[in-house]
Amino acid sequence: MIVDDEIHVLTHITAEHRICNLMFILHMSDIFVLHVGPYRKPSPGMWRYVVEKGNGGVTVDLSDSLYVGDAAGRVAGWQPGKKKDFACSDRLFALNVGM
Repeated sequence: MIVDDEIHVLTHITAEHRICNLMFILHMSDIFVLHVGPYRKPSPGMWRYVVEKGNGGVTVDLSDSLYVGDAAGRVAGWQPGKKKDFACSDRLFALNVGM
């Protein structure tokens, strides 16, 4: 399915068949953004789409939500032997959606 020509929802007919089957069993979805625009992190457009149309009618409770990402903008050495993060888009995205 294509939404606004920028959001592509992964389906069971793709090469990631096993992942999709697991996602189906767990009632999960995965959305890919292929172009820079309002749906790409750190912009909150993707979040708004999921909350308004892509969550099966389930209300999102931000106080009971958790966002996991690997682009927090941490500097080199934030933990012994660790390199700096490649970006800070996950941290900014979490801030933009109010987490």
